[in-house]
Order: sequence, then C-alpha cells, then structure tokens
Amino acid sequence: MTAKVAKPLKPGIHPRPNTQVFWDAVNEGRFLYQHCADCGTAQFFPRTVCHNCHGGNLDWRESKGKGEVFTFSILDRAPSPAFKDDTPYTLALVDMEEGFRITANVLNIDPEMVRIGMPVRIVYEDREGSDYKIPQVEPAL
Repeated sequence: MTAKVAKPLKPGIHPRPNTQVFWDAVNEGRFLYQHCADCGTAQFFPRTVCHNCHGGNLDWRESKGKGEVFTFSILDRAPSPAFKDDTPYTLALVDMEEGFRITANVLNIDPEMVRIGMPVRIVYEDREGSDYKIPQVEPAL
C-alpha cells in the first residue's frame, strides 16, 4: 500500500494593517488602489506614503479592473512544488486604466496567445488554505 502524499499548498496572504482594506475588498470582488491627494498619483501596491511625493495623504479608490499587458514572460519552471501543476504560466506587468501597474498571472488563455497590448481584466483566484483571494487577470472580451 502506497502512502498518499499531500500536495503542497501555495502561500497564503497575511495582510498587514496598511493592506487589510485592500485584501478585504479583494474578497468582495473589488480591486482597490491608492490615490495621493497631494500630487494626484495613483499607486499600487499599498504603501503608507506616496511613492512619488512621499506625502501621507492617501485615499483608496476602486479600479474598474481593466488594463492592458505591458510586458510578460512565460514561465516553464515552478518557483516551488506547489506551483508545479500551473506550468507553463504567464506572468505579466499590466498597465491599469487608472494609471498604475500591477503584476499578475494571466489566466484562462494559452500562454502562447498572450500579446503586449492585449486588453485584460481583473479576476479573483481562490487559494486553498488561505482566507484571501488572489487578484489575477484574464483576457477582456
């Protein structure tokens, strides 16, 4: 009799005080970004100060969830055994309509079909063993 080996889990999300609002919104199907009231810069990932002017007058805004692929890589090698079944997968830098850039996996498309400039939209991936969904992108129709 062969012992069944448990599949390794992908890492989960552990929000910090300055990111809790973001992760709670993700679980509601909303993608938030920060906007600096001092200089007007849109930024992502969440920070305690503006990456442009270093001011602390930041508010949260909801993204429309639409963007386009700025660049991408197709990865054939998993970063850990937990991601082995996902290979090959596409990791992209995505310019969002609101003026910030995110890094996300491109889901629901053959990696060979991804193109620079391709319109995409935010989708939310459930992650086993985590209380939080993971924002990713898929082609926008």
